[in-house]
Amino acid sequence: MTRVKSFADITAFKAMELDLPQDSQHNAAAGYTCYEVEDLLSECEQIQLRCCCKSNSKRKDEPHMTFLKNSYRKRTETTFSGITGFFPKKIHAVTAEGFMLKLILFIFAYTDWSRLELMRDHFGFVKKAIAFH
Repeated sequence: MTRVKSFADITAFKAMELDLPQDSQHNAAAGYTCYEVEDLLSECEQIQLRCCCKSNSKRKDEPHMTFLKNSYRKRTETTFSGITGFFPKKIHAVTAEGFMLKLILFIFAYTDWSRLELMRDHFGFVKKAIAFH
């Protein structure tokens, strides 16, 4: 789902058709905090939506849960930052399908680049280890 900038995250999230497995857990940024949605997902779908708490939150997290949520959020943000680094400043597409196709291709490019970086790092380490002996 693509969303217009004028929508808040939670507004776009409420409009989405969710097809998630039962008993699953999903982490979300503080922008997705909506206790009504969290409770409905939990009671009706047995899906646990774990939002990062805002400083003025009515439902405070345990310290270990805050640590976990922040760790997941930071990793997700780092990954999306890497993917959007492959995007040009403007993506020209005539149709929504063309736009989505271009986004998917950027994600594939990021995935291939990440693999090549991992291989380069791994084999670079192996070369150094062999030279050391």
